[in-house]
Amino acid sequence: QMDQFEIVSNFAWNKQEYDQRSNQSRVINSIFDSPAAPTGSQARDTGLFESYFLELRANSTGSGPFKWMVGVSGYEETFDTARLQGAQALGFPDSDRAANLSFFASLAYTFFDRLTFTIEGRQQTDDIFRADSRQVGAGQTLDVADVSFERFLPRATAEFQLTDTIGLYASYSEGARPGATALASDNGQIVREERTKNTEAGVRAEWLDGTLRTNVTLFSIEWIDIFAETAREAVFGDPTTLRVFRINQGDAEIRGLEAQIAWRPIRPLTLEANYAYTDAAFKAGFNTREAFDLLGQASRQFLIGKRPRYVPEHSGTFSAMWEDDLANGWSYRLRGDVNYTGDRFGTELNTDSFGASTIVNLSAVLNIADWSIEGWGKNVTDDDTILSSGRFLNLDATPGVRLPGARSQNFIAEGTLPRGPAYGVTVKYRF
Repeated sequence: QMDQFEIVSNFAWNKQEYDQRSNQSRVINSIFDSPAAPTGSQARDTGLFESYFLELRANSTGSGPFKWMVGVSGYEETFDTARLQGAQALGFPDSDRAANLSFFASLAYTFFDRLTFTIEGRQQTDDIFRADSRQVGAGQTLDVADVSFERFLPRATAEFQLTDTIGLYASYSEGARPGATALASDNGQIVREERTKNTEAGVRAEWLDGTLRTNVTLFSIEWIDIFAETAREAVFGDPTTLRVFRINQGDAEIRGLEAQIAWRPIRPLTLEANYAYTDAAFKAGFNTREAFDLLGQASRQFLIGKRPRYVPEHSGTFSAMWEDDLANGWSYRLRGDVNYTGDRFGTELNTDSFGASTIVNLSAVLNIADWSIEGWGKNVTDDDTILSSGRFLNLDATPGVRLPGARSQNFIAEGTLPRGPAYGVTVKYRF
């Protein structure tokens, strides 16, 4: 801490190891298949994940109209996996490494205590490395590849305090998600990085002597070179060559509105609500491996205007909290919240609708000196709407039926359900 600025550093380290043992029997039950006979085959997989993060930055601390910040950050992660036992057990472990080096800075100036302009920039480099072991006939081979992505990411923000209680703001920013080496794709080409161009504008306000706060934001996102993972056979008709590939699928546009409100009508009671409307659609040329396998070249036109998977059109939350003091320094808090997620689709084809979900959570907390005792209930109404789904190649279908005229038989689907009602007590002690 200096007179006009401060220097801040952050460091984080994470290490995880796992040893997974599983039964490789494929017991499939879907609308296309009857259960397969268990094989009794056992598999054992091990993995090691480790990451480091270091950031060093300096920023101004003065009270004047000019603010600045400059810094550098580095991140590196490694993920090594090995199959020690089971089908496709290989002597070479798979290894993934990702490293990021970023330089960033920002400048902000406030005019007449009302108008503030902020410009920010980040120059980042992502290095991706992969070593992929695979079985070739009776032997093994190890493929190695690396790739780098460099990009400058700008951000500009304008904030105007219209009155003492009403403020306007607008911003433009760009984002990027690093791609992958050619080993991760199914066409021998580098997986390009995803990019976004984001624009938003909104108004914040306080009403009723500051007891009511509102925030309304309009936003637009241009999503470029979206990539995703898809599982398929490297050799058509050979289920032992099943691999997970990444592929650049295309572009999408997302527009929407978000509204937030917080009201404290009386001192113990706080009411909060959030609502979001999202209009999202794929643009021309978007394609996925699943859509292509089901519809062939026609999928490029069929997907135009379809909604991205898991993106609801409407969503929102509502919560009510009553918090007050008791005698002898005790206090308590009662809270209930409702989380609504509108209808979503599990595939880009928009053929499987999940329906809307409403999750209700309740809690009651009693604070006694340094002790806190909380009783809680999650999903107390037992909502069982599907959270997510996967569609995979049907390994039990013979190559002879994997034809354009019977593509629906090439896939099986599964859904992930939420946990049912859960209740518990949490006790905390502060020291």
